[in-house]
Amino acid sequence: MPVADVLSLSMVSAYRKESQRQKLMIKKARVCDARLSFIVTAFNKLLADENFFTLLRAESLATIPKYLSVKLSPKQKEAA
Repeated sequence: MPVADVLSLSMVSAYRKESQRQKLMIKKARVCDARLSFIVTAFNKLLADENFFTLLRAESLATIPKYLSVKLSPKQKEAA
């Protein structure tokens, strides 16, 4: 088998492997995005409940991570 054929087969194999790796990465990113959306929705609902917010303050948990804070709706940001 000529060197050019071996090289082209090697390149095709590397391309397929990289393509599969990127597809898996995209799938994982979508799962992470769905989970983050779920968490943000849950926090928006929880922070809208004054009793929950009072409980957080009572337990000295009145702050939330900045990354999550920027994802919350403006009304909940004011409460947090």
